[in-house]
Amino acid sequence: MDKQAILAELPRLRRYARAMVGDRAAADDLVQDTLERAWSQLAQWRAGSSLRP
Repeated sequence: MDKQAILAELPRLRRYARAMVGDRAAADDLVQDTLERAWSQLAQWRAGSSLRP
């Protein structure tokens, strides 16, 4: 998994989280939780697949 690809998705994740919860701090917490969960499931990621889903 490419670090730059993950970083490129952060603004979109933050916007989506902010729209969902309405609070910047809560949105950042949600993004962090999401990234932690994704990292823990890294072995299931298929090379070449999209990071968005």
